[in-house]
Amino acid sequence: MSRSLCPRRRNGLLEEAMGEELVVYDPETQKIHFLNGTASLVWQLCDGRHPLPELAAALHIRFHVPADRNVEADVEALLAELDRQGLLADPCPARRPDLRHGA
Repeated sequence: MSRSLCPRRRNGLLEEAMGEELVVYDPETQKIHFLNGTASLVWQLCDGRHPLPELAAALHIRFHVPADRNVEADVEALLAELDRQGLLADPCPARRPDLRHGA
């Protein structure tokens, strides 16, 4: 995923907070997704305005993650899973071709 691209939640999904966790319902597929506190924080920031480094920084701050932990890799893995589940707007930033390199 490009560090400058900002993931965005797909429209039309229903959400309900349950403490620090979040339940996301997709009426299109009729699937329910349960997000733990970490995934819930990332999800809330997937508004198309926060790039990967900001998502990772938010996790560092909120969950007191040690500075030597590669949180960006964790966030990328989470975003890939959210994309596989069809929860991110299409095209998912992780799958956009890098136009500068002609990919």
